[in-house]
Amino acid sequence: MSRAKKYLVLLATMFVLMFGSALAVNAASQTMTATQTKANQTTINVSWNYVSGADHYRLLYYMKGKTQSDAQGINYIYGTSYQITGLTLAKTYYVNVEAYDRYGTLINEDPKFRAMHTIPGKINSYKLVDCDNDGTGLTFRSSIVPYSTSTTYAGVEGVQWKLTNLSGTTIKTGTTTTTGFKANVSTNRCYNLYVRGYITINGARRYGVWSNKKLIVPQPKLYNLALASNNRINVKWRKVSGATSYIIYGSTSSGSGYRKIATVSSSKSNYIVSKVLGKSLVKYKNYYFKVRAVRSGTNSPVTNYAYGYIYTVVQ
Repeated sequence: MSRAKKYLVLLATMFVLMFGSALAVNAASQTMTATQTKANQTTINVSWNYVSGADHYRLLYYMKGKTQSDAQGINYIYGTSYQITGLTLAKTYYVNVEAYDRYGTLINEDPKFRAMHTIPGKINSYKLVDCDNDGTGLTFRSSIVPYSTSTTYAGVEGVQWKLTNLSGTTIKTGTTTTTGFKANVSTNRCYNLYVRGYITINGARRYGVWSNKKLIVPQPKLYNLALASNNRINVKWRKVSGATSYIIYGSTSSGSGYRKIATVSSSKSNYIVSKVLGKSLVKYKNYYFKVRAVRSGTNSPVTNYAYGYIYTVVQ
């Protein structure tokens, strides 16, 4: 080979080495970040920034509760996005992306595994735990806790809820990140309650599916109790639109010991009580009553009812 050709080959080699080194330095200087862009119950969509000099990428991921050594790898991704499939709903996954040149040399990587999430599943463990004595305030509780804790329920950051009337028209709606919420409602209406979990992906909320509707019946307001003839007690209440029956309970203690007295049809708004706890009423004694509105074909998840009491006296 002539001296001139050797010189040209040397120059070309030096150029490749210098150019390749510059690419490697440039690629290494870039900040590589993986971002979740979308999800459903079994997939997560991931995107990342283009790395100069990269020929292909490798994606690694593992589920929360595992370790990096358990990470699954997806090799030779030609592009800057990928959809991970076959995942479990309502779970957290940790994802990392690496960039390689055409020789298979690692030239850049996301400096950490980033938390990403599949969307929540259906939430079924909520219930009404309290209502005001006049029936206007309903308090709901559930097993909802945020992602940041070690024990997640349904993989949620928060919960959206809505109350509708029996025709499906939304009456009230809201969101909560705590273990429950309170909603003020009318005393004489039936409602359907729906809830669904949500997570935040790339700055936007992504929602799970709505729960099965659960009928909530605000409890009727009791009017002042009155003595009837023969020392019996007339229990009166305000009717609840949509209720199919009422159950009357009685006790000799305000906070406990309530026992069912009778069930009456939805056409009734009062009941004459002659016995409480299976015993005839006696004079000079306090009696306490609760009335529960129910709707047939549903489980009205009400644990506390509106109540009132009367002190029997000589007539």
